[in-house]
Amino acid sequence: ESHDAVDIICGDILIMSLSEHDAKWEESTPAELAEKYAQLIKNEISYAKEQNKLSTILKRVGLILLVVLITLLAFWLIKRGFDASLHFIEFRKDKWLKNLAYKDYTFLTADQEYKIIVFLIKPLRYILYALVLYISLPAIFSIFPFTRSWATYLFGLIWRPFREIMVSV
Repeated sequence: ESHDAVDIICGDILIMSLSEHDAKWEESTPAELAEKYAQLIKNEISYAKEQNKLSTILKRVGLILLVVLITLLAFWLIKRGFDASLHFIEFRKDKWLKNLAYKDYTFLTADQEYKIIVFLIKPLRYILYALVLYISLPAIFSIFPFTRSWATYLFGLIWRPFREIMVSV
C-alpha cells in the first residue's frame, strides 16, 4: 500500500495498481479491491497451470488422435458403404433397370440408367466426406482452449443457417 494506491505485486513484478478512484467504481476500498483482484489472479494462474500440465496436454493429444481415428473410420465406412451399394445396384441392375423407350425410340438404355445412377451417387460420397471432415475439425478445435472460438465459429456456420430455416418454416 502507498498513500494513493494499492499495488498487486508478484515477486519484483508489478501486476497492477488500484487507486481510490478504482475502488469507488466497485463501491469498495482499494485494499478490499486489491484482495479481490489478487484472488482472481491467483485462481487464473492455478487454472492456467492445471491446463498446461503435461498430463492435461497428453490427454488432449489423445483426444485429438481419437477424433482423427473416428474420422478415418467414418471415411472407411462411407467408402465401404458406397462400394457395397454400387456393387449391389450393379448386381441387380438387370432386374431393376429396364430400357426407357416409347414405341421404337429408346430414350435411355439400362446401361445408361446405371451410369446415371452411379454419376449421381458418387458426388454424394464426397459430400458425406466433406460433412464428416467439417464436423471433425470443430471437434478437434474444441479440445484446446485457445482454438475453442474457432470451433464455435465453424459449428455456427452449419447450425445458424439450419436454425434460421427451421425458424422460417
